[in-house]
Order: sequence, then structure tokens, then C-alpha cells
Amino acid sequence: MSLCSACVLILLVILAEALGVSVVVLMFILLSQMGGLSLNIEEAGAFNLHPFLMTFGLVFLYGNGILVYRAGAATGLSRFTLKMIHFIIQLVAFIMAVLALFAVFRYHRTHGYPNMMSLHNWVGMATVVFFGLQLLFGFLFFLFPRPRESIRSAYKGVHLFFGFFIFGMVAVSILTGLTEQIFYNNGGFDSVTSKVLIANVISIVLVAFIGVVTFTVTSSFFEDNDEKIQDDIAAATSDEKSGLLEMKPAESST
Repeated sequence: MSLCSACVLILLVILAEALGVSVVVLMFILLSQMGGLSLNIEEAGAFNLHPFLMTFGLVFLYGNGILVYRAGAATGLSRFTLKMIHFIIQLVAFIMAVLALFAVFRYHRTHGYPNMMSLHNWVGMATVVFFGLQLLFGFLFFLFPRPRESIRSAYKGVHLFFGFFIFGMVAVSILTGLTEQIFYNNGGFDSVTSKVLIANVISIVLVAFIGVVTFTVTSSFFEDNDEKIQDDIAAATSDEKSGLLEMKPAESST
């Protein structure tokens, strides 16, 4: 990778991390004005665990799980190491999403609120289901038991598409959830309160975070590094095949 490409990559990663951390911090500030976070099911803070865990897991961790392939490749880490880091980050993100669903269903059941009534509910549930399937098939195709190369190559495009598709669903879930929460907590949108302002800033920063992550990972500006990685993989594969061919005569002679 050229010096210029490396500098741009570093700046984009720093920008992405700054935006991601800002989303989490701003969400915490907003929820602090709505009762904070609490494990006591009788308090509003028990419900607030839902948006906080979703934001930290499906926004910050999920975005970093995607980003690790671009940033990690520049550090020279092996492909398998990057896959393991990617899978572990996404697994933690999925666990946090499941805990967030548990928190909201538990709160609704305790207080007698209905579930699955709004667009946010349906999109959010679909997002977690798609994420779970993405995680499962990614593990089966790329980690264990890992089918042959031709099958993995055919599935790779599907995996990439759904990775970004789910990221988009996360944005819709968070934005509709914020709108819903502010509407009920603010008594509508008749006045511009600090909650409304913070929610709007979160929305803008969230979209910016997703945009920067997506650009960083998909931009052709860094293709030279990707080609080098692929060349290294091809060379390593060729060396392995050559080694096997050299071993066959020796084995047959014995």
C-alpha cells in the first residue's frame, strides 16, 4: 500500500472510531435524561438497556467487525486471524442484540405493554434474525467445516451483500426507535427539547458512521493492497500444492 493510501486509511479509521464512540456516548447521555440504565424491572432504566445494548452492539461493534477486514489487512495479519477477529466481534455484537431483545420483552411483559406493534419492532426483529443467520452461515462457510474453495467463493458475494444490507437495517431500526422513543417521552414533537436535539444529532452521526465504514471497506482507492493480499494468498496456495507434488514421488518410492 502506498504512503498516501495508508494515510487516508488511518484517517478514515480514526474518523469512523470517533463517530462510533460519539453515537454510543450520545445515546448514553440521551438515556440518562430518560431514567438512565437500571436492572430494576420497575424502573424506566430497565427498558433503556434495550436501546443502549442495541447501539453498542449493532452499531459500534458491528461496524468495527466490518472495518477490521480493511484496517486489519493493512497490518499484515493473516486471513485466518482476520476472520477470527471478525467473527468474535460479530458474535459479541449478536449476544448484546439478544440481551437487548430480552430486556425490552421482559419490560413490556412486566408492565403489560404489547409487543411487535410498530415498524421499529418488526424491522428490529428482522435485523436480529438476519444477523443470526449471517453469523451462522459465515461460521459454517469460512471457519468450520469450510466447504471447498469453489463453494466458499460462490457464497462470498452473498455474505458481503447481507453484511451491508443488515447494517442498513440497523440504521432503520435505530432511527425508527429513536423517533418512537422521543415521541412518547417528549409528548410528541410540539417543542424542541434537549432530548429532541440529542436524538437528531445521534441520527446524523449514526448515518455518518455507517457511511464512513461502508466507504472505507468498499472504496477502490485501497485496491492495490487488496490485490497484494490476494497475490500472497495465491502464492501460498501454489507453494502448498508444489510441496504436495514433490512429496508424492517420495511416498510412492517407499
